Amino acid sequence: MTAVPAVATTALTAHPIYETYAELLGDAVVVSLHSLAFLRGALFGIDPENGNVILLEWLPDENDKAVRTHTVMAHAIASIERDTDESSTAVSTIRLRLAATMQLSHASQTLESLRQHLEQHCIEASIDATTNELIVFGGAATIAPPYDEFSVCAKNDLVLQRLTSLLRLCNP
Repeated sequence: MTAVPAVATTALTAHPIYETYAELLGDAVVVSLHSLAFLRGALFGIDPENGNVILLEWLPDENDKAVRTHTVMAHAIASIERDTDESSTAVSTIRLRLAATMQLSHASQTLESLRQHLEQHCIEASIDATTNELIVFGGAATIAPPYDEFSVCAKNDLVLQRLTSLLRLCNP
């Protein structure tokens, strides 16, 4: 009789950076690097597989609507802390500021034309009257003001990539 070899079971776990700092998503943070430098911004995302971090930085001097994106590799990150500085900006604040820079009539025209553009590409979209967000694929994704490729929120990477590429092509 032969013994059955033990099957090694490895549980799928997220990257330690993701597990440690996921609760800070959307908040204003300071990312300290091993090089003793630091970056400030809104924590937009943490890749659960490799721990890379995406920060959004509001640039008030650039026409009041510029946002710089920083990607920080996991191996460079020493720590991430909530930013307590009064001038810090969270993701929700950046979205509100960007929406405020658009004229209301232009925003509604943009919203309706974007909805029509998505429907031309066989993508069902509805408008949430309370938040003025476009709800796509029955809630699998949302597009917030200013309705560009940077304002898509989706948990599914394929949905995110498809909508982002469509919004790059679209000029509502």
